[in-house]
Amino acid sequence: MKMLKKIKNKYILIDTNILIYSSRSPNEFKPFFNKIRKYKISPAIDYSIKLEFLRSSNTLKAFNYKKDYLDLFFGDKKNHMIIPTEKKIFENAMQLSILYNFLNVPKRTKISPIDCLIAGQLMKYKEKLALATINNSDFPLEIFNRLEIFNIELSHDILNIGIYQFSGIKYQKAYNKVSYQCQT
Repeated sequence: MKMLKKIKNKYILIDTNILIYSSRSPNEFKPFFNKIRKYKISPAIDYSIKLEFLRSSNTLKAFNYKKDYLDLFFGDKKNHMIIPTEKKIFENAMQLSILYNFLNVPKRTKISPIDCLIAGQLMKYKEKLALATINNSDFPLEIFNRLEIFNIELSHDILNIGIYQFSGIKYQKAYNKVSYQCQT
């Protein structure tokens, strides 16, 4: 976890998939969250992740459990960040989604609109925000730096949490490559 020092005292956006798995298996995720706390990295969430997490509730009991989990997870408002959705984030998401389509990466699936917004947020807040996700293929190394990989062993699976940060240098290089290919 040496690379986590790069985001010490900053924020980490917790992706929906981590919220889902950690709400089901909190004990298995304790080492991961303890490591985040060790570096004084504060959790961040946005409304699209909150929506994605809560919308899969099929009963009122499940909805309330998830809502309580979010309240417990993010706790006091001064200890986390809620990322506002604004025009610049949508513009970044659009630029990145177009760039994703042109990148020649084998077996890449289409990125979801919410993951495009997350990528747009990482672009806008590149100096103070990273992402923790299990959807590693949605954040290509042609654009993002992978700071760490953290393995979580569940009874039925092994999860690989990637910690990503937007790279302006990689983005510009990928953009230039795509621009060149479009001209030829």
